[in-house]
Amino acid sequence: MKITDQKIYDILALYGIREPVLERETLIYIDRPYKETRAVKLYIRLRLASRPVVLKLLHLPMIRDDTPERQSRLSEAFRSRGLPTPECLALTEKDHDRQYIASVRADSLRFLVKLEEDAGEGITEPDEALAPVLGCLLGKTHSIAEKERLSVGPGAFYTEFTQRNTEYDLLWSMCGTDFLPVDMLDRIRTLYGEKMKILRESFSSLPRFAVQGDLYYMNLTKKAAEYRVIDYDRMGDEVLLTDMILTWHRFWFDPHIFGPVTGTAKERAQRERRLWEQFYTAYCAERKLTAPELKQLGCTYQLLGSVYETRMLATIASAGKKELAAELLPEVEELLTRSCIFAR
Repeated sequence: MKITDQKIYDILALYGIREPVLERETLIYIDRPYKETRAVKLYIRLRLASRPVVLKLLHLPMIRDDTPERQSRLSEAFRSRGLPTPECLALTEKDHDRQYIASVRADSLRFLVKLEEDAGEGITEPDEALAPVLGCLLGKTHSIAEKERLSVGPGAFYTEFTQRNTEYDLLWSMCGTDFLPVDMLDRIRTLYGEKMKILRESFSSLPRFAVQGDLYYMNLTKKAAEYRVIDYDRMGDEVLLTDMILTWHRFWFDPHIFGPVTGTAKERAQRERRLWEQFYTAYCAERKLTAPELKQLGCTYQLLGSVYETRMLATIASAGKKELAAELLPEVEELLTRSCIFAR
């Protein structure tokens, strides 16, 4: 697919920009068949005379047309209140429905177009040093969302959890459990069910507001010394405590950090405690947990950790490493029975 220079200038004009493009660089180009059409995502970095910007062209039949606009508005709500996230440039002619997203035709397709400040360089590898960075950025996000009472509709995990798509046996459905010890599975099912019941009952009493929904290393960039949050594709209203613990477990259970085939269980537990303390301390510096959240912290950590580890083990087993999955299964039981959460 080719986007001509003239088409780029036409798009820039929609945002009130009339200056030369000195350089252009394709950052992302995905073009795949989708049903009777195509799914296309094209991101181009443009170096203008005044500053670099990123032009995003989207033809994504699987999402609603108003989704990019809603994502941009949430991003701007966070940015305008202090969260480091790239600025969404506004259209010159705005209306009630569209402030940031234009519509153009190119390559026989209709594209939604978004223009953003250049966010800097993406983070391509997970790193233990990101634990306090994630905690700080998430704390800022939650603090803003709670103070401003931001809402965009049910989030992905909230929907998944309330529709019972995180039931224990469903997590194993891709590979079965016939190779695992039955007695241990029965113990885990009982523990998992008990904590699931507690967490479901607590949802109505815990704060739930709009969040980015997918904060991990690939949705961070770095510009100079500042880390920035990008990609609001999974935005939604989530229970803030749940989003905090999910963000932590997404980081911790990344194979590069957790190391499922390296290190002893004791060594991993020590590293988990050290990194959790960094993450949690950085989060609390931006937002203190409420009394009901503190009450549910341990149970939430245990249950959501067992969700993540079980999914990881099921993936390992599906890749043909059933012996390793069976060897690591006791860690799920240990997590569900752990008496001490690492918070102060």
